[in-house]
Amino acid sequence: MENFVENYWQLRISAIEERLKNNNFEAVVVQSAKEAAKFFMETLLPELKPQSLSFGGSMTLGSTGLLDSLNEVNGLKIICTVVPRLRGITTETIRTDADWQRMFRPDKTLRELDE
Repeated sequence: MENFVENYWQLRISAIEERLKNNNFEAVVVQSAKEAAKFFMETLLPELKPQSLSFGGSMTLGSTGLLDSLNEVNGLKIICTVVPRLRGITTETIRTDADWQRMFRPDKTLRELDE
């Protein structure tokens, strides 16, 4: 075995992929975070055409540059549930507002609703 550690992780990832597929999930395995970001932007985003996207402070979104790319997508509303606690707004309030917006006002951002 040339590279035991790499072989081990490839076997583990393949097993996880198989389990996901056996439980009716779609699974795609890529070799890096950069490839995952590319797959998301070039395949998933055009296919799904979401109106809004919510995330909770993912470091991976920032480190891959995916968040910057998503910010440039016209018509995509991005809802971040992790913000500094300004004006006494709690994370729970932000999440509730994000849910409310998604259900009842998909045409408005939270910032617009706050004005």
